[in-house]
Amino acid sequence: TKDEEEEEEEEGEEEVVMDETGAVVDIFLTIKQCQQRNGLRHDDYSRYASYCTRRIHCVRKGTKTTQGKNKYHKKEITTNGVLGEPRQLSIPLMCAERCWAAWMTLREGAESSRQRFHGAKRLWRAVQHSTRLEQLCREAYEPESLPSKPEPVAQPDQKQQQPVKKTPTTKGVRVKGTKRVVLEVAAYAAWMRGNFEMEHRRWATARDAFQASSSICEQLARVGPSKEFCEVCQERVQEMVPKLRFCIHNLKGDTSSASPATAVAPELQSMLDAVAEEAAKNQTSAVRDINWRGRSVPLR
Repeated sequence: TKDEEEEEEEEGEEEVVMDETGAVVDIFLTIKQCQQRNGLRHDDYSRYASYCTRRIHCVRKGTKTTQGKNKYHKKEITTNGVLGEPRQLSIPLMCAERCWAAWMTLREGAESSRQRFHGAKRLWRAVQHSTRLEQLCREAYEPESLPSKPEPVAQPDQKQQQPVKKTPTTKGVRVKGTKRVVLEVAAYAAWMRGNFEMEHRRWATARDAFQASSSICEQLARVGPSKEFCEVCQERVQEMVPKLRFCIHNLKGDTSSASPATAVAPELQSMLDAVAEEAAKNQTSAVRDINWRGRSVPLR
């Protein structure tokens, strides 16, 4: 029944795809799990927005970035904060999802121009949060922003100090394929911008944003680490097909935009090539023997 499904969703609402440091390592899978378990199977966007609010509060409390109980003190999520506590990265992600869900709720039940204006404002906030998320990922996850600090050498006349227990910082972030995370976030931010431009009837910019997002997702689907990840990327590509067609239709069939291969920024395309090369190497190294006519021939 529907009540039993809602109970199951509530039980699993805290599960997101993270690594040992608490960093979100699969943006698309995290979004899909949160949406399917918290109302979007029944198109209940209001419930999903409430879940995002609870999730943001939970992460802020766990990372000690609350913004005051009695008096409001704004605390921005910075690059250094993400490097020290990777769980903070899910705050702008959930903020973007909450604003998007609020826009969907207001768009479906808008009865006045004021409600439509408020919904457009919430969508603009979602674009801002997704852009901030992309900026944080680029600054925190790129190798040049992670310099290795040499450990200080103790002088002979100094007393030996007890080793300090280090908190997990960027080790898990480096291990889990950071380029793919940056690409996922870039595709997510482009998709959000496309929705905003489409809402304001700026068809050309909306088409370009959807093309960039679709191209990244399509290429990630070929080199994904798991079958589930590839399926999620393909779903996002299929979701953007009617939006692209609608934009082209309103442009009177104008298809003079950049092709999907050139719609992606050069630095993102280089990341896609690096991810594809790494996936090809992993696949080649995984082949240890060849089976032929019931016989297994080991590779040397």
